[in-house]
Amino acid sequence: MSKLKALMVVLALLLVAGLALAANTNTSAALGGLPPIVLSVDGTAANTTAADASFSGSKGAQVVHFTVDGKDVMALVRVQKANNGLFIDVIAAGPARANLLTAVAAMNFTGRSHPSPTEDAVDTAVLAAAAN
Repeated sequence: MSKLKALMVVLALLLVAGLALAANTNTSAALGGLPPIVLSVDGTAANTTAADASFSGSKGAQVVHFTVDGKDVMALVRVQKANNGLFIDVIAAGPARANLLTAVAAMNFTGRSHPSPTEDAVDTAVLAAAAN
């Protein structure tokens, strides 16, 4: 299995593990040079709160909202292609948007020379769109 396929499987497992199959949301994204990326979330309730409209360069982000065992979860999902790999980040918090903002402000990915270890303009824009 290629590294890209393995990463996509890991992301899918992270997002659907333990979720009831009652509702779902699907969104897609395109990053230059990669096949279409489809993000699927299944849960008792699920929706894409906001998606980065410029999801066609080397990085994109989405905010998804879903319910797990009666608990609300919001997550920022970032996908970024760089010379040293494909980076898929899931920053989850709940139940309110304020919790997600705090988690994103505190994130600091290390290792493998992550191209966006902290919050950047793409993240800020999609988080602001999620407020509307």
